[in-house]
Amino acid sequence: PMDIYEAIQKVSAGQTIYLLDGTYELSEMILIDSSNNGAENAYKTISAYPGATVKLDFSGQGAADGSKRGVVLDGDYWKFYGFEITKAQDTGLQISRYDTNAATIADWPSYNLILNCTSKNNCDNASMENADGFAAKLTCGEGNVFDGCMAYNNSDDGWDLFAKAAT
Repeated sequence: PMDIYEAIQKVSAGQTIYLLDGTYELSEMILIDSSNNGAENAYKTISAYPGATVKLDFSGQGAADGSKRGVVLDGDYWKFYGFEITKAQDTGLQISRYDTNAATIADWPSYNLILNCTSKNNCDNASMENADGFAAKLTCGEGNVFDGCMAYNNSDDGWDLFAKAAT
């Protein structure tokens, strides 16, 4: 057993981090950086333990600002399965580059699977309008899939898939 931050750093391609039943009260963003990748036939997985009800509660993040996301996924070949993300100050789960030096689509997070997850009640307490449920925007690569997911009661978009010509 270890905390989720340590587990993310230690998990190898093809392995699963199981989250046991309960609410995980988190005050820091979970960052999966661009060097932390699974492989095409060996995803790194974060999953609720079979039969468990798991909630990642980010209400301890403090005052809102644009960096207070719940989970930022900048790696490739990750699978998230069967848990809830709630009360992040910006976005519950965002797939996008975190390293602003990653200038091309080949460097952006790709081939991630978010399956049967819920992102709800994310709220920017400063303006009450800038928190998304799920975001795959601006700088995400190819092959990212959300399947069977729900987003609701977020103070901005449930799903933010914003793109711009420059990225």
